[in-house]
Amino acid sequence: IINPIDELKYNTNKRTNFRINGSAYAQFDFGKVWKPLEGLQYRIQFGPELQYYRLGIANAADGINGDGRNIAQYNPSNKVSWTLDNLVYYNKTIAKNHRIGVTLLQSASSYHSENGNIKAYVASAEELWWNTSSLGNPQAYSTGLTETSLASYMARVNYTYADKYMLTASVRSDGASQLSDGHKWASFPSVALGWRIDQEKFMQKADFISNLKLRLGYGISGNYAVSAYATQGAVQSNYYAWGSMDPTVGYLPSDASAKNPNKMANLDLGWEKTKQWNIGLDFGFFDGRISGSVDYYWNHTYDLLFYKTAPASSFPTVIDNIGKTKGQGLEVSLMTDIIRTKDFDWTANWSYSHFKDEITELTGGVDKYVSGTKGLFVGNRVNA
Repeated sequence: IINPIDELKYNTNKRTNFRINGSAYAQFDFGKVWKPLEGLQYRIQFGPELQYYRLGIANAADGINGDGRNIAQYNPSNKVSWTLDNLVYYNKTIAKNHRIGVTLLQSASSYHSENGNIKAYVASAEELWWNTSSLGNPQAYSTGLTETSLASYMARVNYTYADKYMLTASVRSDGASQLSDGHKWASFPSVALGWRIDQEKFMQKADFISNLKLRLGYGISGNYAVSAYATQGAVQSNYYAWGSMDPTVGYLPSDASAKNPNKMANLDLGWEKTKQWNIGLDFGFFDGRISGSVDYYWNHTYDLLFYKTAPASSFPTVIDNIGKTKGQGLEVSLMTDIIRTKDFDWTANWSYSHFKDEITELTGGVDKYVSGTKGLFVGNRVNA
């Protein structure tokens, strides 16, 4: 009879987790070296992250988990990721009323993860996980490697006239390794306008208004949230008979006749993109005692990413760009400084948001896609 009270002395479970995060930058002001280049700056910044993790488990034969056999498991892993940004800034004021700002960015990031796992019956649990080959009886073993990278380029221009009228225009191009060849890169432009109404002459007598700004914006954003190698199919073994010879094992991308065929590759998977328009109003009254904002926005998403069932029903799901959606929303925030004295402050904040989306189209002219317990239906919300 096994006594569960003694289990602690029959089981060893140790985890080691070591992580380092860093951040470093250097900046150079060209205007300090040569006056004609005043306003021009260069900045480089680097952020690495290193992690080492190890899990070791040993279960003695006399314990419940060992159940008559000494078992050891060893599971090490390490991760290395980093981001490197190169930025160029240029800011210039012309004739007092014209302010121009230019930003250029080149960015690269990388992620590397590797792991291993072995579980085996061993001669003695006292050796922990350091001699898993003592009986030459492994029960499970595996290794894994994951690598992803992202490269980006961006250019942005800001223009302000008389601190009243503002224009921001930008374009960025991103390349994600997770997507298919020929579809890894996409560009995303945006433009925004701002009007400081409170700075106009006709508002000078309205001294109770401390801030009143109208905003209008349009832009395209992207989503590449797919796992590494999701576009690549898996290799599957199959036995072939050649005349009177014994069957020979071979490999193919996927076998529809198999009970559990491997996933298919998708050589056309690209970015999910969203076009969004936004109109907003920032306000402040009584020297900022009351302030807030109202934003209304509407968007259209196309090339929606979703795991769908492949055309042949015997195949598992495959991720694809499958349709279009539209949505609109409203966000309101209000901040109040109710009481402000030398010894006491009382503030209160309120917020309200509402968003509604709808699937407008699915590829292939179908009205639904179902994958497991999830599905998309034309006319319904995405997460309905």
